[in-house]
Amino acid sequence: MSNIKDFAPYVVPFNESASFRISVTGLSDNVNDSISRACLDVAKNGSTYSCEFLILVNTLTGEWDYREKGTTNSIGGEEFWAFVANTQSKYVFIHNHSSGKMFSFEDLQTFLTTDCIEVIIASGHNGVIYCAQGKKRRINNGLLDLDLMIECEPLLAPHKKAIKEKAIEDLDYLQIRNDIYYKYVYSNYIEDFMEVQT
Repeated sequence: MSNIKDFAPYVVPFNESASFRISVTGLSDNVNDSISRACLDVAKNGSTYSCEFLILVNTLTGEWDYREKGTTNSIGGEEFWAFVANTQSKYVFIHNHSSGKMFSFEDLQTFLTTDCIEVIIASGHNGVIYCAQGKKRRINNGLLDLDLMIECEPLLAPHKKAIKEKAIEDLDYLQIRNDIYYKYVYSNYIEDFMEVQT
């Protein structure tokens, strides 16, 4: 398994006035309080130490059962994968994004392939929180990119043709492809998504 990465190369400043409060549907007030504290913790520490932080919040107890300090742009090392492979509990996966942007493909793949993760949250240093909850279905081929290449081929075909005809540039195609992939994932794989400015 690969590390999970924040895909944007730039950093936004930490928003001191943001509350980092979020309420995840179906979880108790106690657990949501713990999730909100974890959102603040990972964003504040990520901003202070210029790296990614991860907290797994137990969906029943609100306890922070796992914490990890990652690198400048990734989390999810060997200890994380060993932990999630051997737990019977369910978790909210909370990590910071220094870019303040939404999930990377690695984030979504981790969410969609890891049974114990019921919710994934990216807590932006700017106070914007992205939350995906519930899985409509699992990844068929073990790799999100592979599933999307197969399933989105009909949607991408006209754009591939435009590249061959030199109607669009390669970089334009990559942006179009990523936009199609994200929309497809959010509509076909994930039950609920929210973006909250705290």
